[in-house]
Amino acid sequence: KAYFDSLGLDASDVWTLFKLMDADSGHEIDLEEFTSGCLRLRGGATSLDLAKLAHDQEQLCKHLRRFIGRTDRALVQLTGGRMCSLDTFPERA
Repeated sequence: KAYFDSLGLDASDVWTLFKLMDADSGHEIDLEEFTSGCLRLRGGATSLDLAKLAHDQEQLCKHLRRFIGRTDRALVQLTGGRMCSLDTFPERA
């Protein structure tokens, strides 16, 4: 805990810290992942970090909206315009 405190890392949410350090999603953290993760995560986020995150998130949303639109149009073409509505399915108890 003292080591994390010295780097300015909040170790109270260990699971989130682990996921952020597990760069290869291998469910294990080797020495290199631990070291680079600590160096990458130390200190607080700067306004530039937050602006980049907001920009990246907006770009991702834009791409997702386009993908959903293309998928919807392709589905309409494939079904000949006969789309199945969720309202036609009975609710499960």
